[in-house]
Amino acid sequence: CFTCHTLRGVSAGVMRSPTSGPDLTHVASRTTLFADVRDFSKEHLKEWLRDPRAVKPGVRMPGAAVTYPSMAEDKVRGVPGGVQKLTLSDDLLDKVAVYLAALK
Repeated sequence: CFTCHTLRGVSAGVMRSPTSGPDLTHVASRTTLFADVRDFSKEHLKEWLRDPRAVKPGVRMPGAAVTYPSMAEDKVRGVPGGVQKLTLSDDLLDKVAVYLAALK
């Protein structure tokens, strides 16, 4: 997550650019998610983490079925290091959603 997203107060040692993903510091204080595509809920967070492009086509975040474009292919924002598919077990998916839902 820290490849593209900021969480203030947590340092992953990764430099982010102005085109990186949204700041997740207070994500649970939002009433909607994904540019107002869904209301905020743990279930919508899990849906997003399973396959973001199924929720919001064209989003630059890997899902279960797709990978990030390479830096050469993605003129807006490439992801260094060849980040591939986002694969989370159901247990980890639940834990990440609970964590994000606690970030007020």
